[in-house]
Amino acid sequence: MPWAQLQLWVGSDHPWWAQLQQRYTLSLCRQQGDNLGERMARAVAAAAFDELGLILIGTDCPDISDEYLRAAGSALQQHDVVLGPAEDGGYVLIGFSMQHRQRYDALFTGVDWGTDAVLAQTRQRLQQQQLRWAELPVLSDIDRPEDLRVLQHHFPDLY
Repeated sequence: MPWAQLQLWVGSDHPWWAQLQQRYTLSLCRQQGDNLGERMARAVAAAAFDELGLILIGTDCPDISDEYLRAAGSALQQHDVVLGPAEDGGYVLIGFSMQHRQRYDALFTGVDWGTDAVLAQTRQRLQQQQLRWAELPVLSDIDRPEDLRVLQHHFPDLY
């Protein structure tokens, strides 16, 4: 399933971003907003949706694979939104179909970002907006020092 474009939304200026842009076909965009919800809402509002939709992923989940992304894209053919739940009560991925774009902004407000309530609050927003969603298998992400065990599993030579 080919995606039309890849956008890298960054929070800082760093030479590595430009190196990635030269190496891969991607657009660099600057994150805007005071919290994760604002940054994601602005990215969704500014991003170019294609016929397959739009998927946001963080950079803190080493378990996201091509298959996981393909499953997210497939889910968007039948649902308005797809979630990739995280073990800690958040999510590692959120994707959107082209439909109902004006209602997606509500998913990012009134959420206690960085807590174990994020996924539950997002599900509530989805119900309130009467959006159909699918959920992928739960994955681990790296948010706290104790989460470094996930990195140790993937990169044992680092330890």
